[in-house]
Amino acid sequence: MSALLARALPRRAALVVAAAGLCLTGFSTTTSSTASAVSSTPAAAAIHFALAQLGKPYVWGATGPGSYDCSGLTSAAYRAAGITIPRVSRDQYALLPHVPRSQWRPGDLIFFATDTHDASTVHHVAIFMGSGWMLDAPHEGTVVQIQPIHSGLMPYAARPGGVDAAPLLAVTETTTGYPVRDLQKRLRANGYLDVSVNGTYDDVTRAAVSAVRDRYGLPGGTYIGWRFWHLVVVNGRHRSLPQ
Repeated sequence: MSALLARALPRRAALVVAAAGLCLTGFSTTTSSTASAVSSTPAAAAIHFALAQLGKPYVWGATGPGSYDCSGLTSAAYRAAGITIPRVSRDQYALLPHVPRSQWRPGDLIFFATDTHDASTVHHVAIFMGSGWMLDAPHEGTVVQIQPIHSGLMPYAARPGGVDAAPLLAVTETTTGYPVRDLQKRLRANGYLDVSVNGTYDDVTRAAVSAVRDRYGLPGGTYIGWRFWHLVVVNGRHRSLPQ
């Protein structure tokens, strides 16, 4: 992988996620996988971990931290979320709780097979990112990336946290606690250093949110939606975050 490609991937990821219409809110963005597991839903923590691996090379059998194969990435992502899942894609499909396609949510694991009527032919797994997009380590010669979902898709996804696991969280001006702290950490990571990480949607936080919306041409309102989250995640991801 060239240095130029490595530098381009975070920006490309932001554009792809924006195109996907993905709603990811309330997930921790600290540099510690343990902190992310504590302060977010399993799906959110797993996606946060996987986003941090963008651009790392595919290596068959690899489980990180410098490279991954497809199931090495998904198992590492959910391990960071505090959930141990089987190591290989076929076992992940066989043993984890299934979710029908009409109920898929970001963070679910989706699977590909040579014969979609035969679970024994499952050979690839990816993290569902919403609206026809997935995050995966595709094959030799590629890197961890976000790409459109392709053919060969099995009819069910797997939800490692269980079918009743909490969805990703939303933040509004009436929200308090760790979702707001996560928002405040992201704002600080984007340069709004006057924001305190206190879990209260105060006037300083409100002003910083307004500044981000103006900066990126986002509409106003009281709901922190997916476009906002992904712009501040990608554009602030390389800054150190308060714990």
